[in-house]
Amino acid sequence: WAGGFLESVSYSFVAPRELEALGAPPGVSLMNPLSVEQSAMRTTLLAGLLQSLARNLSFQPESVRLYEIGRAYFPSQQPSSIPCREGRRVSGLLYGRRSPRTWTEKGEAVDFYDARAAVEAICRSLGIAEPKYAPCGDVGHLHPRRSATLSAGGEWLGGVGELHPRAAKALGLPRGVQVFELDLDKLCELAALVPQLHPAPRFPAVLRDLAVVVGEERSAEEIRRIILDVGRPLLEDASI
Repeated sequence: WAGGFLESVSYSFVAPRELEALGAPPGVSLMNPLSVEQSAMRTTLLAGLLQSLARNLSFQPESVRLYEIGRAYFPSQQPSSIPCREGRRVSGLLYGRRSPRTWTEKGEAVDFYDARAAVEAICRSLGIAEPKYAPCGDVGHLHPRRSATLSAGGEWLGGVGELHPRAAKALGLPRGVQVFELDLDKLCELAALVPQLHPAPRFPAVLRDLAVVVGEERSAEEIRRIILDVGRPLLEDASI
């Protein structure tokens, strides 16, 4: 991947304790597993990716960036002959330095915004414009204050952020691991792969810097959406 990620291919079988550590739904149990560590079908690709990260960290790399495209398996809600339903996911992780250390650069650690940039690169490559972000809260495997869920076209797409310290400790990983997981089926439904022609603007752009005071309960994304709704069609974009 052009973002510096290497592809990882993991087993679809994981240990139930790994899913529990990530706050993921329990997987379908196998009747005749190869081992206890491979006794359940994965409900998240992050379980295998984090295993790969743990193995890579034993070689003390400066940075690790991995991604995987595969299927997750969820128990059927209704009794049927099919034990589970499948869904395609694209997941990734980042850990270590943002860029190689040089004489002039100390090599700062990756953070939430690096993971978010990777997610936005995926959306941009599929023609999905302006995904909406919302706070995750204290849910699942993500840090409550360094994470977000994203949606587009009214569809929930997934989550991105720092791995929760509780999950990192349970899996024997250091803090500061950035992860994301997106619903690939929904991404494909929303994808617009045929480029659209937009005419060049007839007039030069005009920039405005605004300062507003709002309550703490207002999110940056909510404020940005209000500005865009009020300013269109003359306003092209806004950033907080």
